[in-house]
Amino acid sequence: MIKKTPQPPEELFHYCPIESFYGIISNQNIWLSNSNYSNDPNENMLANEILIEISKNSKDKNIESFAAKVLNDEISILDDQVSFIFCMSKMNDDLNQWRIYGDNGYGIVLSVRTKYFLENELWTILDDKNILPKFDKIYLSNCIYEEKEHVDIIKKLLFIFGIMEGKDDLKVTQFKLYLKFYSSFFKHISYKDEQEWRVVCLPVTSPQQHVTVKYKMHFRPGRGLIIPYIKQDYIKHSSFENTPFESVKVGSNVLNSVSEIMSFVQFMDGDYLGSMGRSKLKIQEIP
Repeated sequence: MIKKTPQPPEELFHYCPIESFYGIISNQNIWLSNSNYSNDPNENMLANEILIEISKNSKDKNIESFAAKVLNDEISILDDQVSFIFCMSKMNDDLNQWRIYGDNGYGIVLSVRTKYFLENELWTILDDKNILPKFDKIYLSNCIYEEKEHVDIIKKLLFIFGIMEGKDDLKVTQFKLYLKFYSSFFKHISYKDEQEWRVVCLPVTSPQQHVTVKYKMHFRPGRGLIIPYIKQDYIKHSSFENTPFESVKVGSNVLNSVSEIMSFVQFMDGDYLGSMGRSKLKIQEIP
């Protein structure tokens, strides 16, 4: 049984360098980055390790057999398809996350209002009742840290595709897409204190037409990397009193004053600021 995704908090917190904050506000979009470049280089290996174990030791022969077919496929499970993620945390002011994701105090923590993104249908909560989600949506879920839950999800997927009618090569390809999607929420137990939530998408229209790209790819430089990412525009007119962001916390090493950060936000929002109520965005300085 796959554990139900909990309701997200009203606010989730995105730690980022000030350059990323500048892009979010000035371009009015968020960036979902290639999951292969997350802070945990082993997280995309977790699903593959579980598949290997299941292919050897499952008590269900259908599951064991299909797991072996996936592992014997010519295309590596890690190279077949890449998911894209936007990471947030339930932790509002966490020293460790400031250090790792907030550029060691030179960055920003942006408070994201989940209601805005959900009610404007920019994101969809991952529904445990439908284990095969639609790839034309962008999904929000908490990260899964328990290995047993990782195993349960993979076994469920293996069972579904193992008994599904169709050619094995097509079923293997489709399975890999769904596994890549779900494994983007898998994190090692040692990261549990981060209390991470993620927005995840695959840049395809459907598992049947997996070569058809839905989201345009962009690229940005990183440290020793050129990183692919997907833009999601967040500005939507809505009939309810809601805004994309609640507050900004400015890192202790940021040289700008709070008033300068506020001036930047107001300048970049332009005429749209009034209609969205974004002037109420709270800017806070971390002592």
